Amino acid sequence: RTGSSDPESAERYVIDDLRSRIRSFVTTQFPFKASVIKLGEYSKRGKLEDLYLSCGSNMDVTRGDIFYVFEVSDINGIESAKKLGKVKVKEITGPDSCRCSVSSGEADINTAFLNGSAVIAISDNDRWW
Repeated sequence: RTGSSDPESAERYVIDDLRSRIRSFVTTQFPFKASVIKLGEYSKRGKLEDLYLSCGSNMDVTRGDIFYVFEVSDINGIESAKKLGKVKVKEITGPDSCRCSVSSGEADINTAFLNGSAVIAISDNDRWW
């Protein structure tokens, strides 16, 4: 419901709603992986505030997208992942990068990255891990 009797406004509303629903469906059904490529700013208390992921406009990442962050390790050829936290896209910084605010897991993400562990992010869906 648009709140307007203008046919153009109604059409825009329907198209935007459909676009949002399709994007949500695709993200849920086909999550993708990105790497944490750089840690960003720290607060005055030393808390990690943001980081950068290896995905951007080429993957149709948009502001507000959610990613779950994992530390990945290989145990005798079997990949294992430990969930570290959650981030939210603040800014698209290029075709293959975006800046995210850290919503949870700041200390674990920081430690894993600085220790040289493989730290990845999975788009908007944690049921795969």
